[in-house]
Amino acid sequence: MPSAMITLSSGSLELELSPSIGGAISNFSWIADRQCTPILRSSNTPLENVLDAANFPLVPFANRIRGGCFTFRGRRVALSPNMAGDPSPLHGQGWTSPWSVESQSEAEAVLAFEHEPGEWPWAYEAKQRFMLAGDSLQLHLICRNTSRDPMPCGLGYHPYFHCSPRTRIQADVENVWTVDEHVLPVARMPAVGRYA
Repeated sequence: MPSAMITLSSGSLELELSPSIGGAISNFSWIADRQCTPILRSSNTPLENVLDAANFPLVPFANRIRGGCFTFRGRRVALSPNMAGDPSPLHGQGWTSPWSVESQSEAEAVLAFEHEPGEWPWAYEAKQRFMLAGDSLQLHLICRNTSRDPMPCGLGYHPYFHCSPRTRIQADVENVWTVDEHVLPVARMPAVGRYA
């Protein structure tokens, strides 16, 4: 089902959000002189599938859980795959769930997601804050455990950048993880060669 979209703008920036489709960013663009230049990849409007989004949240974990099982403080947790063709659970529950709009203004919005215990045995709430200011976008993602027991947690975003021959991405990193044929981390290595 297509989502109701939220559009934020500030100066030359325009950000489109799809709360009901994984709390995702549908489009993020620079608009000047009647020209629209995508910063993140453009998606269908309205967005219908989170995998077509420009960016989506990873909560309460990022990447895959090998074999769908882990033990945390003596508690064994088994999770089912959540993406066709991938045997390992991927990126938590946030990206596959609808988010609610907690607040919205011309250049800022807050989306919220509440998870009740189930296969992931902890309750938690997550919030995303999107702020456009001048020529920048600020993203804030938080997760709060609302269970009585401690919960493991990792957060992230999954951006898809608009790529052209002029696209350049720079990140200051010292190490990278190599991956196996299942896209699971294998070894930590210095970021040299093609990473430099």
